[in-house]
Amino acid sequence: MDSTTVAATTESLWTHWLVTGFLSSVFTSIFFYLFLWALKPSLRIAPTIAAYNLAMREGTMRVYGFKVVNDGIFHRVIDIQCQLLLLEDVNTDGGTNVLIQTLKLRNEKMWYIKRKYMSEKGSFACVFLTTEELLKLWDSDKKRLQFQITCKHALSGFSRVFTSTYYTKTSIKNGKFAFGDSFKIA
Repeated sequence: MDSTTVAATTESLWTHWLVTGFLSSVFTSIFFYLFLWALKPSLRIAPTIAAYNLAMREGTMRVYGFKVVNDGIFHRVIDIQCQLLLLEDVNTDGGTNVLIQTLKLRNEKMWYIKRKYMSEKGSFACVFLTTEELLKLWDSDKKRLQFQITCKHALSGFSRVFTSTYYTKTSIKNGKFAFGDSFKIA
């Protein structure tokens, strides 16, 4: 082999290695991102609100419950923050604005909710309560309730916001939520 052939072969090998290395790193990065993207929180919020009387230190009070279930198979969700909003459409010159009123929940933050599978005693579900008089506050067809929950996946750290909006008062049912991942109210 002469020196021109050796140089051309060496250059061809370097080009092949660079292209192969670049493409493999791109595909590996995409695969890794998709793997982490699959590790995001997976929650469900009940489509109805449970209303019942609950004995507390202050006496028996009417409470309204919003049930959340962690459908995560392998990991729990952490750093949970909830918010209950009363939204009202207000007509203004040129359009409609939304008036937002924050309603108080009994517990707006939690450390974690366990994973659904291989968890004991339904610890993958929880109910967030409010003692606000929802039926009195929700006094117009222009108003609606919105329950928002923000959480992180325990392994990937990816955050996600889940929202459930209740447009009519018929969303409120008397009774307590059933045990486990059921949203039935009995």
